[in-house]
Amino acid sequence: MTIELKLGAHFPWGSNLASVIEFSRRAETAGLDSVWLTDKFTTHGELWTTAALLAMSTERIRIGLDATDPYRRNIVVTAHAAATVDEISGGRLTLGIGRGTMDLFHAMGIKPARPAIAVREAIEVLRRLLAGERVTYAGEWIHLEGAQLTIRPVQQPLPIFQTASAPELVDLAIEIADGLLIWSGGLDYLRSIRERAEQSSPRTRNGRWPFAIAPWIPFSVAEDAGVARQALRPRMTEVIRRVPPAMLKVMGIDDELVAPLRQAWARGEFARAESLLSDEVLDCWAVYGTPNQCAEKLCSMAEAGVTHAMLQFTDRWEEELSLFSQAIVPQLAQ
Repeated sequence: MTIELKLGAHFPWGSNLASVIEFSRRAETAGLDSVWLTDKFTTHGELWTTAALLAMSTERIRIGLDATDPYRRNIVVTAHAAATVDEISGGRLTLGIGRGTMDLFHAMGIKPARPAIAVREAIEVLRRLLAGERVTYAGEWIHLEGAQLTIRPVQQPLPIFQTASAPELVDLAIEIADGLLIWSGGLDYLRSIRERAEQSSPRTRNGRWPFAIAPWIPFSVAEDAGVARQALRPRMTEVIRRVPPAMLKVMGIDDELVAPLRQAWARGEFARAESLLSDEVLDCWAVYGTPNQCAEKLCSMAEAGVTHAMLQFTDRWEEELSLFSQAIVPQLAQ
């Protein structure tokens, strides 16, 4: 089976709204297929306002949402926003939805219930609303009485990706979504997800094929591999210390490699924690190094079944985008 690898970009950590716009324009010029926003009040601008701004600031690149959830907005509001941004962009939106972030819910006083059911209901209702149906729905989480949009998206159907980490949510995405947004991991982990998707029956997939597998991949490229590696270490230390041991195992990372880092962080020894982030863990999760090394790793991911590589650039993004365009894209095009 031939797999075409699409290359998307998450914004560098800590981006403000002005740099989000500039990054998107530069990413479009560099040949990336998509840019991806997160739905967190702790990052840059509000999701839908920023998505509309990017739609008006770019011409070709797709705008992805990684991802909203069923709890913080009524599902009709989400459908209305998605249809509006898709129209503004001329049909360039990919809607991501998932269970959401527990820390954010706690800060907002929200108690999410039965996420697998809530996500299933949300995707079902979103599809119907975006298709122009008048929807009456009595679910466990979603309740509607004759809701109908007066605007429809340009894309019919509008692609809906689902975030997942737990195996049961991965299976749900394979069943009902157009793609899966996940954390990256070892090649065996990524390959197993592709195999699970390919083993699903056409009836289970409801005719939605091919199925997109889109891991979030910390990314750094430089002429000196050591520079690329060092650029990733601070933020990756902060991220990986929060990943549960069970999830690390699924991703192919031995928790014994991370436990000392986690313990140092808990003691407030942040520099020590960063020094304990091993190259073995970085190699499993991230793509970094020289342009040749990055191209080789991306090709390996494509061979394992990845269809969309969602690259998280560092604060060296201007240099990284230049190298990406000049030295990585030509190799992947061969």
